[in-house]
Amino acid sequence: MAYRDLLVGGFLNLWSVPGLIDVIKQRRPELFNNQNCFPATAIRHVKEFLEKSRDASGLDLDDINSLV
Repeated sequence: MAYRDLLVGGFLNLWSVPGLIDVIKQRRPELFNNQNCFPATAIRHVKEFLEKSRDASGLDLDDINSLV
């Protein structure tokens, strides 16, 4: 099922997250004014969780840093 979803998603011409953020910033810049959607503490918790789960996920530190 996961492979099928990945395969279908590859053909849908989906936007990348940075590309989507750029378009939103252009169309609705007020959404980004003085707001931090992900405070540093939340990002730190995500990184810690991913680091603790490395054995299960198979992610290396470069993968984790890219995701975070």
